[in-house]
Amino acid sequence: MPPEPDREPQGENEPTPARRRPSRGWYGLALVILLVTGGVFAAVVVNGRAGAHRAVEGMPRFVGPTPEAGVVLDLAEPGDYIIYYENHGTLPETDGAPARRFDTHRLQVWTTPTRPSMACTVTRAGEEEAVTVRLLGQTGDRPAEFDADRDVGVIYDLGDRQGAGVWTFRVDKPGTYQVDVAYLPDVYLDADAVEVPAALTRDEQSRMRFVDVQQHEEQRAEALGRSALAALEPTDVLFAVGPDPTGGSFFNVAGLKGAAALLAFGLTASTVIALVTLMLRTGQVTERGRMEDVRRGIGQRQL
Repeated sequence: MPPEPDREPQGENEPTPARRRPSRGWYGLALVILLVTGGVFAAVVVNGRAGAHRAVEGMPRFVGPTPEAGVVLDLAEPGDYIIYYENHGTLPETDGAPARRFDTHRLQVWTTPTRPSMACTVTRAGEEEAVTVRLLGQTGDRPAEFDADRDVGVIYDLGDRQGAGVWTFRVDKPGTYQVDVAYLPDVYLDADAVEVPAALTRDEQSRMRFVDVQQHEEQRAEALGRSALAALEPTDVLFAVGPDPTGGSFFNVAGLKGAAALLAFGLTASTVIALVTLMLRTGQVTERGRMEDVRRGIGQRQL
């Protein structure tokens, strides 16, 4: 019998289907995602800043040290209030008195975060017991300790108006409250009485532990601050009273953090879509083969 002709394996001459390339429209989708999420983030930032600006401008203001009778403020909402020291700001015209511009040094209000140069008390009208007032950043059980992360939303800078929170208090019910602010009697010392530690030389620093060097520098900075304060004269300071000017929106998930997370998601998604589309169109990524093709390739290698 004549030998049978060799048969080609079934499927070897089957034409390979052309690889389908994704449409360029995927690039457009990635761009749309990026633009939408970026627009949402920008809108939240702009609206948040505008809202904070309106809140700051609407705060009641007074000048300290206050007179003996203090100043009376009408607080319409219960909650946490902050007394801001405005180193740059303007007191609006009141009772026929012209508007007054303030530009005061920060040391007029405090020497260090745990040692203010002024004291503040808040009392509800008609009541003798004062409302608890604490320095921002201080804990209730350990007032000598300072934690800058304890309080947020205590600084604002609107160009012509700059403020920093000094004290905070809580109002349980709306009403009229009296605020008294006065300089502490032992703040303005003789400048010569403030002992400022000498600056360390490089050799001295090399012979000391790092923690000791750091403690020395902190003590020196505090002493220099007190010395500068001793050279100042008591002056009027502008204060503003109000809640967090951002209303907490910059620190809530629904606010700036949420918008930032959405922007990060949009940036990641658009980047992935664009890169995958590019690789598929340039042939750097092939389509997944069929399982029977994989098996046939393994069988041929075994032969």
